[in-house]
Amino acid sequence: FVFTDADINQSLLDKLHNEALSESFERITVDGDTSPNDSSVLVATGKSGIKLRSKSKEMKSFKKELVKLFQSLAQDIIKDAEGAKKEIVINVEKAKNRAVAREVAFTIAQSPLVKTAMYGNDANWGRILAAVGRADGISDISKVSIKLNGTPLVTRGSKDPKHNESKASKSVKSKKIVIRVILNEGKDSFTVLTSDLSEDYVLINSDYRS
Repeated sequence: FVFTDADINQSLLDKLHNEALSESFERITVDGDTSPNDSSVLVATGKSGIKLRSKSKEMKSFKKELVKLFQSLAQDIIKDAEGAKKEIVINVEKAKNRAVAREVAFTIAQSPLVKTAMYGNDANWGRILAAVGRADGISDISKVSIKLNGTPLVTRGSKDPKHNESKASKSVKSKKIVIRVILNEGKDSFTVLTSDLSEDYVLINSDYRS
């Protein structure tokens, strides 16, 4: 629930809400499941008397701060994910279109094998590359490069020639992991925020009946 005392008409408020969601809650995943209770509410009370109009300087500033707030709330969900030990950012770049970039990012982010590898401090590039390869819209992995916290793992669809297991193992031990996937097929990109998958996740979700 997010409230503002600005005066914003309903259609513009709905547009702002959808744009904020697309940059925040619609870019996170813990396990791919959703709840019937999942919801987001944006309310403008108008009590300040300050009317915000589309394309005004004030509206641009308001939208920027609104998106930042929604992103912060979305990040809190990932940090508070059941049994989560790590925050994982999946950046997919140079895709042929945004839809493919999104599909690849979510396929990696929702892969149990990738998520458990990250929990186990295993910079398993094969699991990441396999997730890329099975994503809809990907038919050739020969151009794909992958980096983990800046450490090269894959170049042109194979293990990077300069791959260093020691450096990769050190990189994956971080509490915040950035997996960068460069498809080299276009100009579009997409980012998804997720968490690792630990024993605690299984224990928490198997220990109660909803």
